[in-house]
Amino acid sequence: MEKKIGIIGVGMVGGALKRYFEKMRNIQPFVYDRGKNIGSPEEVNKADIIFICVPTPFNKEKNYFDLSYIEDAFSNIKGEKIVVIKSTVLPGTAEFLQERYPQHKILNNPEFLTEATADQDMCYPDRQIVGYTKKSFDVAGDILMLLPLAPFSRILPATEAEMVKYFGNTWFSTKVIFANQMYDLCQKLGINYDRVMEAAAADKRIGRTHLEVWHKGKRGYAGKCLIGEEMIYQYTGNGIKIVPIKDFCGDYILSAKDGKLFIDKVLAKSKRKIEKTVKVNLSKGRNLEMSPDHLVVYVDKNGHFNITEAENLKIGDKIPVILDKLPVVFDQYTINLVKDLRIKEGVFVGNVARDYANELKPYLSFHQYKGLKRVRPISLPLSSVIQAKIPMEGLIIKTGKTGTWIPSQMGVDKDFVRLIGYYLAEGCVSDNRVFFSFGYSEKELIEDVKFILGRIGIKFSTQVGFWQGHKSSFTVKVSSKILSRYFEQFGKDCYSKYIPDYIFLMPQEIKDELLKGLLRGDGSLEASNIGNYYTISYATVSKRLIEGIDLLLREKGILASRRIFRSKKSKENCYELRISESKEIKKLLPFLTEEKRKNIKLTAKFIKSPVYERLNESVALLPIKEIKRFTQPTWVYALETQNSFYLTTGGLLTHNCLPKDTKALIRFAEKLGVDLKLHKVVDEINDKLLKEQGIFDPEKYSKRE
Repeated sequence: MEKKIGIIGVGMVGGALKRYFEKMRNIQPFVYDRGKNIGSPEEVNKADIIFICVPTPFNKEKNYFDLSYIEDAFSNIKGEKIVVIKSTVLPGTAEFLQERYPQHKILNNPEFLTEATADQDMCYPDRQIVGYTKKSFDVAGDILMLLPLAPFSRILPATEAEMVKYFGNTWFSTKVIFANQMYDLCQKLGINYDRVMEAAAADKRIGRTHLEVWHKGKRGYAGKCLIGEEMIYQYTGNGIKIVPIKDFCGDYILSAKDGKLFIDKVLAKSKRKIEKTVKVNLSKGRNLEMSPDHLVVYVDKNGHFNITEAENLKIGDKIPVILDKLPVVFDQYTINLVKDLRIKEGVFVGNVARDYANELKPYLSFHQYKGLKRVRPISLPLSSVIQAKIPMEGLIIKTGKTGTWIPSQMGVDKDFVRLIGYYLAEGCVSDNRVFFSFGYSEKELIEDVKFILGRIGIKFSTQVGFWQGHKSSFTVKVSSKILSRYFEQFGKDCYSKYIPDYIFLMPQEIKDELLKGLLRGDGSLEASNIGNYYTISYATVSKRLIEGIDLLLREKGILASRRIFRSKKSKENCYELRISESKEIKKLLPFLTEEKRKNIKLTAKFIKSPVYERLNESVALLPIKEIKRFTQPTWVYALETQNSFYLTTGGLLTHNCLPKDTKALIRFAEKLGVDLKLHKVVDEINDKLLKEQGIFDPEKYSKRE
């Protein structure tokens, strides 16, 4: 009776192995991939033989491989199984795991695939190696016969099989650096390296592979990159800062695992200049531009999850978008205007209790001290209050004699965050004044802004604008240098607006109020001419603002369409989000004014969008509609994270490439007391070569195929 096959992890390796069994052996394996929501532990445990094909990222901080994915795989395997590890692991790993899980028979079967031709390499390999432990020796031959035939096949102790993988990969790295050294010498001599290399490589003992100096636009072995304008989500300790990847300078970034968002550590950043880029345009108006060798997570037409280089993507492949909720870091948030804005000069404090008169006396003038003792309203210099270490809670501040009093501390509640939304949509700062401008008929918004300011205790003035003799606009104005300084942090005008970083990590009800202010202020509602269908849209010239709104919408499970356009008279791009699915419109209707929604009658039938699919509640799949290739010098950037993934423009999940071979083997050997001097020299030369090309952190590896 033929044994049943299971596979844990269906990325590049596991996916190719699955297709081998299906096409070449007519076997339908049981598969399980928790991160991609494929299969289940119950399903894969129906198998007698289970292949583990999960990632083993290199942990730069610990200088070692992270075996957590393999450990997780073993935790899901029940009973007594034959377990074959195809993941790249350091020598001795199978023996270590055999001791930890003695109920199983554990083997190692290293993979020798290239990303571009994974299926071909799987089905028609040059060599087939099976490594055994003492317990699994009796089944090693059966596993070898189960795998594709190869001209060279061997059954070896597991530690030797694991070493075979490292022998090859680090040898290729050595050849790359050797070739670069010969290239530099040829350049000095003024001779043609390509002709020298071709003649030398004709010797079969040398061979031509890995002697090409220029590999995908760079020398040495390095990382995969995005163009500098792609946006990423940096965690600052004070929230989520949305910035172009070229401007990233932090230690943490928004990432996703198993469809769930979390804050991940960034291990390295690099920069290099390349000659060609690939841009994929997806449905819903989303896109990503990157180096041809950038690793992309995608789902092919057959529903298989894979990781491949950008240049290998095809029309119809699907890219995952994460729709999960952000973690709540700030249950409450208080704005301390004195501390946050660092304003001291010319600032006065009010509401100081007379009980503090003695503490303040050394820092006050005679008249200021007497005024405070007489229990009459008096403004004191902020510098005096700070020197006396008087608590700022409950105090008010202003600049100059005629400035508007502002609470020195303000709690970020629903009302205040809605006011921020109104500012981002319809506000601006000019001449130390904050303006909220609406159409004259937008009574609900006008009254809401006036109510919020009044509740906080901020005085304001109003002004009516006229057009051709008719009332056309209504402006609420706060004359305050302090408040204007606060709001201008999030953009003085429409071009520089963005959502405050801290709001992204606050409770959902707070973020909903921000969306309410934004959509009420500048959102639009359009009716379809084919029934009770509607579109809610929001447009702005601020790319950072639209990226933030899109993130808040995705948290609510809403995947908006994106569009970039430019009016005839404008010199700036305008970014627009459009929501048309009835189910999503229903979620957003309460965010609009009563006037806008009073006559809305949604159809009872919810039509599912045909342009994308939902894998689950937190992951959507967007098909590639168009692939463009550009040839022009472009700076590109790469980040390395512990999780190997991070979010970029529009919530698209992208991959990075961590060092897994030369550096890992050096660290491993050091633990054994072996000094791999040649490997260290190779690594040092590569580091120098990468830095000369503007790759600032050489802790990056991209194997050449």
